[in-house]
Amino acid sequence: MSRDALTDRLAVFGIRPRHARAGALAALAQELPAPVIARLTGLHVTAATRWADAAAASNARYSALSTRTW
Repeated sequence: MSRDALTDRLAVFGIRPRHARAGALAALAQELPAPVIARLTGLHVTAATRWADAAAASNARYSALSTRTW
């Protein structure tokens, strides 16, 4: 099955593969080091490092917000 055919089939059910992929990579980036993510997913190490940095930045913003007193 081609990528486009799979994308079309998933769209019927309201699943957007790009969003699902981003969510999965973000979850992996929170749990695993970049070289492991690169090896598991086939991403370049630089791309995996960027995902890890983005996840860390997101966690830092969340931590800053959650420690505020309103």
